[in-house]
Amino acid sequence: MHARLVRYEDVSPDNWEIGRNWFTEDYLPVAMQTDGFSGAYLLHDDERMCTVSVTLWTDAETEAASGEAVQQHLDAWEQMTGIKASVETYEVVFAELPARAV
Repeated sequence: MHARLVRYEDVSPDNWEIGRNWFTEDYLPVAMQTDGFSGAYLLHDDERMCTVSVTLWTDAETEAASGEAVQQHLDAWEQMTGIKASVETYEVVFAELPARAV
C-alpha cells in the first residue's frame, strides 16, 4: 500500500471551510472511482492553521497514476486560496485499525 500526503499551511478558518467542502464534495468522489483507491483521511489543526490529507492506494503504480488528477485539484485550490500545497508519497509499512474505528 502507498500513501499520498498533501499538506496545506496557513489555512484560515474561511479557507478550511472551502477546503473541507472541496475535499469531500469534489476530490473524494473522483478519487473513490479511481482504480487502486484504498481510503482517505482529512486532518486539520485550527491552532497551527494546518490541514493534511492522506489518500491510500493499493500500490506505487496506482498512486502515481492518480497523481495527475490530484495535481489538477491542487492547482485549482491554489488559484482559489493562494495556498500552495506540498505533496509527499510514502510506502505504508504498517496499518492496523480496529473494526469499530472511524
